[in-house]
Amino acid sequence: MRQRSSASGSFHIVVTLLLASACTGEMIGRAKSAAGARPTVPEGAACTQGAVGTSGLLRITRTQYDHTAADLFGTAIVPSQTLSTDDRVGTFSINSETLMSRGLAEQYQYVAEAIGVEVEANVFTRAPCAKPTTDGATCARTFLQTFGRRAFRRPLDTDELNRWVAVYTTAASTGAYATGIRTVVEAMLQSPSFLYRLELAPVGKNPDDPNGYAVDAYALASRLSYMLWNSGPDDALLDAAAAGELEQPASLQAKTDAMFSDDRSLRSMDAFGEGWAGLDTLSAAASSPIRLGGLDPALVPLMRAETVSFLDTVLRKQDGRFATLMSATFTVADPKVTSAFYGITTPPGATGETPLDPTQRSGILTHPSLMFTHAHSEQTSPVLRGKWVRENLFCQKMPDPPANVNTTPPAPVPGQTARQRFAQHSSDPTCASCHSLMDDIGFSFENYDQYGKFRTTDASQPVDASGVLRGTDSDGSFTAVRGLAAKLSQSPTAHDCFAKQWFQFDVGRMPSASEACLVSQLSTTMKSGGGYAAYVRLLTASEVFHTRRSP
Repeated sequence: MRQRSSASGSFHIVVTLLLASACTGEMIGRAKSAAGARPTVPEGAACTQGAVGTSGLLRITRTQYDHTAADLFGTAIVPSQTLSTDDRVGTFSINSETLMSRGLAEQYQYVAEAIGVEVEANVFTRAPCAKPTTDGATCARTFLQTFGRRAFRRPLDTDELNRWVAVYTTAASTGAYATGIRTVVEAMLQSPSFLYRLELAPVGKNPDDPNGYAVDAYALASRLSYMLWNSGPDDALLDAAAAGELEQPASLQAKTDAMFSDDRSLRSMDAFGEGWAGLDTLSAAASSPIRLGGLDPALVPLMRAETVSFLDTVLRKQDGRFATLMSATFTVADPKVTSAFYGITTPPGATGETPLDPTQRSGILTHPSLMFTHAHSEQTSPVLRGKWVRENLFCQKMPDPPANVNTTPPAPVPGQTARQRFAQHSSDPTCASCHSLMDDIGFSFENYDQYGKFRTTDASQPVDASGVLRGTDSDGSFTAVRGLAAKLSQSPTAHDCFAKQWFQFDVGRMPSASEACLVSQLSTTMKSGGGYAAYVRLLTASEVFHTRRSP
């Protein structure tokens, strides 16, 4: 861990003690006023449900820290390179289970100090002050009011602001203005109000009320920004919260629509795709020559960008429908990707889209990122590809294999296709019950090698890309991924699963049984023509979005 400078380090104990008292005030004594009138679900989408599900305390993810640091400071520092891996809820990075540990606290300290050094070096840009030697405390107070509001995602009250000014004064008394500003930045970035998405109960309201409580306007602003931008709210959104606009249904919808149209929404598309499509494994693959096989490592980030851009284009800029994600015959990719994987050398059109051969490609299902991620370095994997469809498109969790089963895939054999090698799964009674649910889907992807390039032969034999669905609402045989896409596009279960995945990502937890009706409404809304944009409007108008219920 990097050694602290003596100027800042001499005040570490003082700052820690001050922060300890501040944390108590923030988490126990500081309660917000009750929110205003709660928006109602749009007409025609009424949903009767039970209690809102319980939510744990959410700590910002590594990626959210990256975006927040960039938004606050424009820094080149990437916090996620230092921080431990996030918790997982389902397939998504959601920190709601792990308690703060000493090791994690030290990581946050390291990141805060690195950012503090950068702020100190540019202090008069970050915190302007004409006469820092005489007016330093006044300038620091102004800085803390503006920076504190952005960092804590709400205004600082008077007592709290005074405590932070005291931190500055103590640090600056034996250092300088820059030292004081650096110290408060470092300390604020280690505060629970920054690291956690705190949603305190209104004054006089029992936080353990079994019916929950309405969150205030600033918590709504944070929910919106993390849902749509995967970062904290900007000044405009905080201003809207202060003006009570987020508590008025029409104003909330207008603000939601504007944020949805903002290109910062690409950040959430990236985070969703990372979990849902398994893109988080691509960066690790790029650093492993064994995993890459013969793939150019420079293509790996471009493969990820293709899938994220495609998600963004379909869900946010086009019809927003799950069926289009499954069956579209275009992509949005760098020319290096379209050349290497699709054999297309012509540049994309004015919209950035590149038409693909409809006999070879089918939406996101045949993206090289998914094909490569769900394969082995030396061969394809019907198991991994089928399992991804089963778990992420039908929301059917597959059990782990028995402890005594050898899970090593069969090694490639000259003259033998992948389908022939993996046929042993269906012939072994111990394996057949599960593998028939995965492999018989995965075989339909055999037109795509381990890199995602289209092929018609495997081991010099014609590819057999026939598949079978079992245990779904769309059972039956089909041919190739195009046939699978057609079945998925008509499957209510697949549409419901997609809505559940977005609910989980947006709300930060699994939907409860009492919220099944809302999830069904979200699914129907997305499928019926309104697409993902209609899903966002419905979710942000729902009681779930405006209420917190503690575990």
